[in-house]
Amino acid sequence: MLISLRTSLYVSDLFRPQDFLFDWRYSMNFVNLKYFLTAAEELNMTKAAQRLYISPQSLSNHIARMEQELNIQLFERTPKLRLTYAGECTAKIAAQMLKLNKQMQVQINDIINQRRGNLNIGLVTRARGRILLPKILPAYHRMNPDVELHLEVGSSDVLAEKLKEGSLDLIFTMKQDTGNGSICAQEVYRENFCLIVSESTMRQLFPDNTKTVVRAFERGVDLSAFRMAPFLLMERGAPVRIQADQLFLSVDWEPNVILESTDLETLLALCYAGMGVTFAHERTALHSFAKNLAGGTSAVHVFPILDDAFTGRTFLCYRRSEYLSKALREFITLTMETFHQPKPFFEHLLTEGGTYDAL
Repeated sequence: MLISLRTSLYVSDLFRPQDFLFDWRYSMNFVNLKYFLTAAEELNMTKAAQRLYISPQSLSNHIARMEQELNIQLFERTPKLRLTYAGECTAKIAAQMLKLNKQMQVQINDIINQRRGNLNIGLVTRARGRILLPKILPAYHRMNPDVELHLEVGSSDVLAEKLKEGSLDLIFTMKQDTGNGSICAQEVYRENFCLIVSESTMRQLFPDNTKTVVRAFERGVDLSAFRMAPFLLMERGAPVRIQADQLFLSVDWEPNVILESTDLETLLALCYAGMGVTFAHERTALHSFAKNLAGGTSAVHVFPILDDAFTGRTFLCYRRSEYLSKALREFITLTMETFHQPKPFFEHLLTEGGTYDAL
């Protein structure tokens, strides 16, 4: 059972008395803080209320009562909703208080050996989730049936920021440097960056010696052989596109790009249909074409680019400087064991006696 807390707070050290004139001794619960902070993040009562699953009027009433209790104005309502200076200061402290409250709940639940709570997981792409999660989540759920799991997909930078601020507990990303030492990043697996070509496209490009070329490229592709090929690429800024552009720069030629998309699965499907060639990391491509490959056909080829500079690395990242729940530690350990990596040593959980709560 998770512990819900209400407390009286004395916060005379949070603001300077000369800045605000209100009674410094007040009572506030964490629900009010959460509601206020959500409104401060969205700066839109309707959107904030939707996130909280309450009505905008109910949210407005909560904030109005909070302002009345504090005897300060937290928001300017016109011409559009924005924080006052007092609101900005309150938001910073509220975020810290909610984070500390969450850490306290985690530790108390561990002390009474309750494997309950939430685990918020960030994924850099949906494709990464399709590769990782089926191997991890079923086993994890059997171990921790009362832990509620939440998944979020976003860019590496956005996920890293949410991890640092505490709204995510761990993230899977392809960036190792995500937090200037505040984030622990452990490598889960490596994979080749690959050129994906259908059998029909290979026959068009190499009509006289298709099989010979396929056998050669299965050991490492020669990209220059595809100068005349039509390319299907992710839009600029996507991790796969960044690597593709770096690869073209390294061979010093411009590809014939006939289509760009934000969806890699669409590009792979079009590649399979013979429209052009594309790039993907090896596990993503093999997962996408699993049914075709399992049937023993060779309608698509996954040619590795044998250059360490383009090797894809997937990392599991979590906060280094705070207590990790048993549920989170079990998830990390299960992930590393599933992908045959060394068991993590949670050195930041060392106690005064020099031991740690091993799994």
